[in-house]
Amino acid sequence: VQAMCVGDGNFVFRRPDGTLLQAGDSLTHPDHARAYDLLAADPEAFYHGPYAEALVAAVADGGALSMADLESYRVIETEPRSIAFHDYTVHARGDDLDDVLGTLSAVAHGVEADPLTEPDAALLLVDALRSPS
Repeated sequence: VQAMCVGDGNFVFRRPDGTLLQAGDSLTHPDHARAYDLLAADPEAFYHGPYAEALVAAVADGGALSMADLESYRVIETEPRSIAFHDYTVHARGDDLDDVLGTLSAVAHGVEADPLTEPDAALLLVDALRSPS
C-alpha cells in the first residue's frame, strides 16, 4: 500500500523542481485514492492484511502501534455531543476523550481573534488547553 510510504512527503508536498508547494498549487497523492477505495470496499482492511501492515510499518520508527493493537481494537459507538462556537455548531464523539468541546466552550467568548496571528488570542487558547476539565 503505497499511500503510507515513509518519505512520500517530498513527492506529495513539493513541486517537480523540488520547491515546496505554494498557495494555489495542486496537492496530489494518487495512492490515497487506492487506499480509500480499498477501505470503502472492505473497512476491516484497516485492521487486517496489507493495509494494516503498511500502517504499522509507517509508524514503526518511533511509533507504538502493532498488529496486535489493530486486531484487538473494537469500535465503541456513542452519541455525538455538540456545542455552539461563534456562528458554528461543533460536533465531537460522545466520549470526547480529548475534551475538544470543553476547550472550545472555555474559549468561545474570550477568543475573538485568530490565535495564529493574534498573541492575546493565542494566550487565551493555551490557557484553556492547560486548564483541568
